Amino acid sequence: MRPTELSFEIMLRPEWLNGSQTYHGGEMLKLMDELCGSLATVYDPRTYVTGFIHGVSLSGSPTVRNIIRGHATICYTTARTVAMEVTLYYRKRSELQAEEKICAHGYYVFVATDGTGPIQPYTQADGDKADRLKKDIAAYLQAAPTD
Repeated sequence: MRPTELSFEIMLRPEWLNGSQTYHGGEMLKLMDELCGSLATVYDPRTYVTGFIHGVSLSGSPTVRNIIRGHATICYTTARTVAMEVTLYYRKRSELQAEEKICAHGYYVFVATDGTGPIQPYTQADGDKADRLKKDIAAYLQAAPTD
């Protein structure tokens, strides 16, 4: 059975800080992207690229040495894509039982780029590549939760 969820915990590093001593949203997006890319690869061992990012909300400001916990769940697949919901939480390192706060949430769609495995890739020879991707994204948006 293929895994449909993946989680990680990481301590934020000082070199990722921005000028206001918090973490830039780009760092949070990078962590979300890496988590979703890892889940897509574990679900179906292929090469993927980020095809679409939807509804990303950055709502917290973790600081240095906070612990970030990320959790991604596959919510939709097609023959060529894997769509996931991802959330990042943070808490103080010194408070292991502290309540976690959400710092980022969104949806990612990853597109297969190689020809192995059950998911069929988009190829350079596809004249309607963009149309097929639009249809897959439209189907995902229709099936995605709206809350």
